[in-house]
Amino acid sequence: MMRTMTTTRIRPDEARWIITRDDQVVGIEPTEAEAFHRLHQLQPQSVSWATTNEGYAIEQAQPWPMDGDRPTNGARQLQRMARAIMFDHGHNLSDRDPLTRVSCAACVLGGYRERGAEGRRSDGPNYAGWGRLFVQAQAPVPAIWAAAFDRHRAGVPYEDGSINYAYLAALERDIATWGAWVARDA
Repeated sequence: MMRTMTTTRIRPDEARWIITRDDQVVGIEPTEAEAFHRLHQLQPQSVSWATTNEGYAIEQAQPWPMDGDRPTNGARQLQRMARAIMFDHGHNLSDRDPLTRVSCAACVLGGYRERGAEGRRSDGPNYAGWGRLFVQAQAPVPAIWAAAFDRHRAGVPYEDGSINYAYLAALERDIATWGAWVARDA
């Protein structure tokens, strides 16, 4: 039986709303209304009180600086680096040594797992910042990692209960610049 796949696009204007306090990211929400609701949970006085007296702010993730409709050199550099990390193996492809393969970002992001591991990791590759790399390189997130990417964007806490809001804000800024492609099982 053949698996059917679809690819969904997350448009740049679908970037999420970021809540900051004194320039530190404290929350990310999918809509402006949910961001205001979250701010009210953080500071029950009122939104105007929170923004005027407590240093809170709400804004939609903004793209990296653009020159017209083209990314500036900084954004293009991010894109070049992401593509190099994802597609440049940096080792002879005939080298099948497990230590070489598990240490190669392109191999890991391509789904390589050590011998004995069954299939691909459904919780995402064993590579920090993998979600941003797929967005910056404009490469589709594989279907096996689509749910992990969704959890990633939603700010689901790690096992230790922490949430890296600064990373999530950078991911949303990348999406605001380039959009994202996510493959899904149909």
